[in-house]
Amino acid sequence: GLLVALLGSALLSVEASRWRGATQPHGQASCQAHMSQAECASTIAHAIVGFSKECFDEHAHEEIAYRACASDFCSQQCGSAFTGCQDLCTSHANPLFAEFVKKENARDGNLQAQVKQAANEQSAAMAELERAQGRMRHL
Repeated sequence: GLLVALLGSALLSVEASRWRGATQPHGQASCQAHMSQAECASTIAHAIVGFSKECFDEHAHEEIAYRACASDFCSQQCGSAFTGCQDLCTSHANPLFAEFVKKENARDGNLQAQVKQAANEQSAAMAELERAQGRMRHL
């Protein structure tokens, strides 16, 4: 779906063959000779997204450091001789920073809403306890 669409450019078939021959130092899946172009594209997309997420986890507040991390990954995956492959990889990895930030902000917003709800519930419980104590004093 979305991951394959990220790699839907005309360069994919040429660059996928380069990716196919690249070493995989980070333990990422590589394209294999028996894979179809779609399977290879999916493998590449998953590798880019997966390692980009690792880069984001390390550099969530520093986009420049994130981009450097992603660029290093792409260079290692593609090999230094294949700048087209590297460019394709980084052109898909770099925009993921903004997507990861959006997801993190949404998660933070949900967490803040949960904290606010818990605080409201705690306040309501405290008010009920105070009312009960007041009634007990009048007995």
